Amino acid sequence: MAAVVNAAKLASYDVGPESMCRNHVAVTALDATTYDPPLRVVFAAVAGTLVLTDMNDADATYTVPAGAVINWLLVKKVKTASTATGIVGGW
Repeated sequence: MAAVVNAAKLASYDVGPESMCRNHVAVTALDATTYDPPLRVVFAAVAGTLVLTDMNDADATYTVPAGAVINWLLVKKVKTASTATGIVGGW
């Protein structure tokens, strides 16, 4: 059974279809780093894989081309197993 995301906490992140990123950060893929608030967008300058952890603590691996943008998933972690580089996250 999938975990349920806390609706009140999610609402505090101001994430809606009309919301834009107000901040950005260079991302180093590390299992120990948890983004709070979560990243709304992840950009990879160099092709490879992105291993991302979502709000339900589920990991998924995405093979991405150079310049890829993932903007449909709230990301808590960019895992060490990621091979893409030049990663930038926004929230």
